[in-house]
Amino acid sequence: MRVVERGGDQATRRVVGRGGLGLPGAVHKPVDRWRLSDTVNDTRGNNLTASASVSFVSDATRNSKVLSLPGTSDALVSTAGQSVDTSGSYTVSAWAYLANTNGYSTVVGQSGTNTSAFYLQYNKQYNAWTFVMPSNDAASPNTWSAAYAKTPPALNTWTHLVATFDATTGAMTLYVDGKAAATATNSSPWASTGPLTIGSAKTGDYFPGRIGDVQLWKTALPPAGVTALNSPQPVLTQLS
Repeated sequence: MRVVERGGDQATRRVVGRGGLGLPGAVHKPVDRWRLSDTVNDTRGNNLTASASVSFVSDATRNSKVLSLPGTSDALVSTAGQSVDTSGSYTVSAWAYLANTNGYSTVVGQSGTNTSAFYLQYNKQYNAWTFVMPSNDAASPNTWSAAYAKTPPALNTWTHLVATFDATTGAMTLYVDGKAAATATNSSPWASTGPLTIGSAKTGDYFPGRIGDVQLWKTALPPAGVTALNSPQPVLTQLS
């Protein structure tokens, strides 16, 4: 089934003054956004395809429907192709509600041939929310750059996750609930040409729980921009 829309509509144009997310003008508009709140919203641009095991459930905390995933291999949500150039700068954000820590659980990734170019995930090794970038597209990459939080995740709780990558400096930053939680460096990013995946990665890592409002930008948002993302929704305003 086809689900929810790309970030080109009025609802994505979140305005906090005209500078938006700490960037000039309309540069803050995400290249892709899926609110994951309904199966019948308009579809345009990078549409998602979801398997039959994926469902949308009402969530009182989010005050909307959200994507619900059982954490199994038959629950797949993905685009037809890439969302961002992972060899360049980018930002990915999502709301995640993790049901258990039984295994690696990816909220968002973007696939290459053998692995994903990035993983925004719960990482079993670190027992923490983690932003991971492998050094090359191989079944066993040479190195794994990882920015991971220093505390375990809160289960059955909505958590706002943001990962930024600055290709100029190689800086990776993970934000948890609007605050910088960890940094790392990746000097060898590579461009993945496969689909963006929500609730899984190229290597599996199926997410058990709920996911809402996934957004991507072709730039590394500054800290002020990330803070604005984690703030209460401003009044939606049409930009002319």
